[in-house]
Amino acid sequence: MTVMSGSEERASRLKILASEILESAGRRLGLYSDHDEEVVETVEILDASGLLGRDDLREAFEDADEDDDRAQTFAAVLASHLDAAAEIERLGVDARLRALRLAGVWRGHVGDRASEAPEWLSAAQVAARYGVTPQAVYKWIDAGRVRAERTPGGSWRLAADQFERHRARQEAATALKTKLVEHAGSAASPSDEELAAEIVAAGHAIGLHCDRHRNQLRLGPRAVREDIVRGAARIEETTGRAIERYRPPYGIFNAAALALVHRNGWRPLLWTHWGRDWEARATPESIFAKLVGRAVAEGSVLLLHDADDYGAEGSWRRTAAALPRVLAELEGRGLEWTLNV
Repeated sequence: MTVMSGSEERASRLKILASEILESAGRRLGLYSDHDEEVVETVEILDASGLLGRDDLREAFEDADEDDDRAQTFAAVLASHLDAAAEIERLGVDARLRALRLAGVWRGHVGDRASEAPEWLSAAQVAARYGVTPQAVYKWIDAGRVRAERTPGGSWRLAADQFERHRARQEAATALKTKLVEHAGSAASPSDEELAAEIVAAGHAIGLHCDRHRNQLRLGPRAVREDIVRGAARIEETTGRAIERYRPPYGIFNAAALALVHRNGWRPLLWTHWGRDWEARATPESIFAKLVGRAVAEGSVLLLHDADDYGAEGSWRRTAAALPRVLAELEGRGLEWTLNV
């Protein structure tokens, strides 16, 4: 009789689950014994992140061996949960980077089932290619936001051309996310130049907020002008791009700021929707609801914050957790997005 510790018993159970995944979904996806390690690693990371018991993952697994479409759906769900695991800081940098790599591997298993330039995609293929969950794709279909039709077998297929414009952005976002996680594990933070280069390369708009975050109604004209000039010089030097837009601290202009903005030919830009993500009581769910729960249309400006300098400590983490769902919802409504930095 062999006695195992609790951790050994759990590791054994995870390996059994990995074998079952390889036998069911793996068989449908063309995965064989040489994929053992990636499947075990996937199960271990999802277990460590607390995501292994999610209902959507369990349901997708139970159906995975029924047909190829369901196996691809399971792979896409795995990829989306691995993306979520990569956001969990307590896992450590190495595990988070492995989660990102494995998410790409599972998306690749789905993509390998499609031709290089397909006319139609399954819901799972859309989810895998564009970084959303299959459930999000089905919601788009139900709401009539995407072109889709039923196959004779009862599955959905979606016209591929309607998604192509989003693919490059998804790939750029994944690359930036990987780089930021890598930086999180190093002693040195990413330099302004490194982050600026990533942002510019992704095609985002460059704007000015301020040098120091101070309410303009409490400053004299000279102090306002000096702050704007300092901030503009630093951003243009760092990005190599001219300023296009300007938003004042707290969204409050004074006459001196407006005069300087118009003289420079910048576009004043406030916002139409805000997530109030700086508040201590904010959650990823509340941020999502405030941003897209109301009517969002072409030309809407959504306000979020990527730092907690003027908000509740750690508030940016909730913003980061909400963002993938916000972007998926916007794309599901047929809206393109750009980042104003």
